Amino acid sequence: MSTTRSIQPRHTSSDEDSEHDNDLPTSGAGRTVTSRLKKGSACVECRSRKKRCDGLQPICSPCLREKRECTHDESKSRSRTRTQDLMNKVEVLQSKLAELQVQASQASAASTRQRQQLTLPSRRGTSSSSGMLSLLGNSAQIDTRSPGKSSGIDACLATGEWWLQDAPPRTIQKHLLEICIIHGHQFLSPFHVARFWEALYSSAPPLPALLNAMYLLACYYSGNPLLACLEMHYVARVRKMLAESLGARSTSLVDWLHASTLLAFYLSCRGRYLEARHELAGVVPLMMLCKMHMIESSVIQSDSDDDEASPSLLPPARDNFELGERICIFWMAYHCDLLVALICGLPPNKSLITETTTVWPRTFEEYKEGFDPATDSSVQSLFGSKPVHPFSPPCSMLALRMKASAIHGRVSLFAMSCTAEYARTPEFFSRLEDYHRIVTTFMDRLPPLTYNPTTMEVNLSPPSPIHFTIFSVRTANLGTFIQLYNAVGLDLDVYDELYRRRLHKAREATALARTFLSLKLPVRFLSLNCTVAWFPVARVIAQHARRVLSLEGDINDLEESQADLATMMEALAEAGKIYPYFAFQLDRIRAYVNGGSEEELSTHAAVPMPTF
Repeated sequence: MSTTRSIQPRHTSSDEDSEHDNDLPTSGAGRTVTSRLKKGSACVECRSRKKRCDGLQPICSPCLREKRECTHDESKSRSRTRTQDLMNKVEVLQSKLAELQVQASQASAASTRQRQQLTLPSRRGTSSSSGMLSLLGNSAQIDTRSPGKSSGIDACLATGEWWLQDAPPRTIQKHLLEICIIHGHQFLSPFHVARFWEALYSSAPPLPALLNAMYLLACYYSGNPLLACLEMHYVARVRKMLAESLGARSTSLVDWLHASTLLAFYLSCRGRYLEARHELAGVVPLMMLCKMHMIESSVIQSDSDDDEASPSLLPPARDNFELGERICIFWMAYHCDLLVALICGLPPNKSLITETTTVWPRTFEEYKEGFDPATDSSVQSLFGSKPVHPFSPPCSMLALRMKASAIHGRVSLFAMSCTAEYARTPEFFSRLEDYHRIVTTFMDRLPPLTYNPTTMEVNLSPPSPIHFTIFSVRTANLGTFIQLYNAVGLDLDVYDELYRRRLHKAREATALARTFLSLKLPVRFLSLNCTVAWFPVARVIAQHARRVLSLEGDINDLEESQADLATMMEALAEAGKIYPYFAFQLDRIRAYVNGGSEEELSTHAAVPMPTF
């Protein structure tokens, strides 16, 4: 008995998803190809689905097979010519274009008004709160009279036009910097808190561009509408300061590189990936010129013969803490550059991936308590004949994330550089098995999700039952597996074993996502490279569901794939509330599920430009 089945997820959580329940492709097994029909003979249903129709009446073969109503619009098909149809379509498109032009002009006018308000010169002698409130309009309900701590800072933020000053008032400055430092673990930024506050008001303060980059991230993470409306102001300000300070004799090059990397990270969080890529295209080569990718010890070495033979653009670090900051800044740029390249569908920076010998970052607590420099290791330790344990020293959460990122970078470079001819050679399969062994070894030695909950990087009440970093690293590693197997494409006749491996890893990642969603935990605490892995996982599940459907395979396999696909679409929807990239990828998955082409899903679409 033949039944009609679809790859649509078995359950959806929104009305929007349910609208597509009946728009799915059906199995094409046994379908006969009819000769070309007379124009207008296809039924309305087949025409709307762009399906081949044999034109039989009162019900055509596709509608009979799929048990749906079949109607023929005789008057429409016989009274209109193709020219008339095209003219009507032109009229519809012209009307839509006019609407879009009106919307674009309105958005542009609103954006111009906001920029003008942000750049108005400060009115001397006034201390009115109208400056900030005018940016928010009627949506701001700020009680400046409340004596509470939160309302107190809100009152300061709403007073005057402090953002136009060279530096904000100390109360606001301290508030912004505290927000940035608290969230520093999310963007891997190194801040030795005591040294930073000591330097802030000293004779040699941090570079103004770095401070403004920190203000920018504070506005992003604050969740305060009084600060969120200043993000564009600080983006422009940081860019201007970076351009003016580069090359100045008094500029700290380390601070400049740090500020540029923070700006690139912010742009990636806001979905402005091409801008972030452009920013990193200047930062990473400059770091490599400064030899920040070749720091082979976590402590200052007394032997400087190598430095004299090949001098660096940076002055020697004053102490081990400053050297540790440089190591962390480099790995932050390494991680961000790799992530943005993958999102944009571009291969990683080959020189950065293959030439990096900088040791893994250490926490400042390790520097304070002391450690054995002989335990330093770098990327090469992961790719030898006997890969080291992921928790071999240094074993901080930051170092663990960088190890996972380095493995993903090597695998991505290998997978994206393979050609169809090379993928059939013995050398290819040898290297593929080597990478499979390396990633498997790293994955198998990771601790469980409940690892050491007393050292959580995120404070939640009640405490989270899973460790966010361990969860992120596990999910990212499963994404690395999928990236590795994508190197061979989808030729199932040749690569059936690799296909089954890839599907197994995708289902492992789906199980992790299901656990995370069931706990109702906030997605914003996951690292971006974790959530980036969700789209290729969803793509693998959707492709497998379509394959099972087309072959009329096991019904249990299809139902499992439907449930997994529903989970991954829910995860992408949650991530899309924070990062525009995932909302865009969710739309691609939906389009594919509802009959979209294989080529559109298997190739990387252009990254959408965000709207403001």
